[in-house]
Amino acid sequence: ITQYNGVFQKDTQVNIKMIFQGVNGLKLVAGLWLQSPKLDVKKPAPLTADQLKQLGTKIKPVIENLRQAFNDNNYQNLSRDFSALLKKKFVQKVFSKKRQYILKTSGKFQKFQLIKALLYKKENKLLALYKATFEKDLVLLKVILNPKQRTLKIDGFWLDSQKLRAGLKKKTNK
Repeated sequence: ITQYNGVFQKDTQVNIKMIFQGVNGLKLVAGLWLQSPKLDVKKPAPLTADQLKQLGTKIKPVIENLRQAFNDNNYQNLSRDFSALLKKKFVQKVFSKKRQYILKTSGKFQKFQLIKALLYKKENKLLALYKATFEKDLVLLKVILNPKQRTLKIDGFWLDSQKLRAGLKKKTNK
């Protein structure tokens, strides 16, 4: 287990393998239902510093909208950047329930910083990892996007932190 700026996690590659190997459909991770595309975790293409900067600039408005819409409890704005499949699976009722849990556990979403991005050429997907600062927690935000679309669409996203995981364990142990 490694620590990155206060976020404890397993080695990123191992963590990605655990989440994506054979995943097709819904998965519960740290309090959020997500639609996760299947990725070939053995073949991500590392991005150069220039590519990372360009993608970071292109992705930033999408993540900023996610942050603002979450804080404003505005599902319409939140879902405007979702792929069609994610819109079907992550409906307003699910958003409202998960948002309540996250607000109680971590507070409002204050800021984010791109840590790393991996491009999966075969599947045409981009996995972007962010350090997300919430009022009461430091969270790892993982977002899957399709970088080849004219407008970026979120295919899947989730939040991960010790506090979020601990709260889920308490809920399931009751």
